[in-house]
Amino acid sequence: MMVDTLAFVLLLALWSGIASYFLLFHILPAFFPKKSLHVPSAGLVPKTKTVRPSGTYSAHEGFKSYARGQELTVTDIVQGLSREN
Repeated sequence: MMVDTLAFVLLLALWSGIASYFLLFHILPAFFPKKSLHVPSAGLVPKTKTVRPSGTYSAHEGFKSYARGQELTVTDIVQGLSREN
């Protein structure tokens, strides 16, 4: 009697899992089609080079105002912060 009950519970759990899988991943998605979240890009816009005085801090640009070249490095930040205003 115990074996019959155990087999019934295991088969019921297996059938429920398979039915849930097909319901969630095969049947329901047919009623809710995927919406495209892809937004086409406008293309690459070339950055214009801005001329700024070297070594002056700008609140608008933040630490980028300390950069000596195009790239901001840790050295630029450290040297900029160590200056006395």
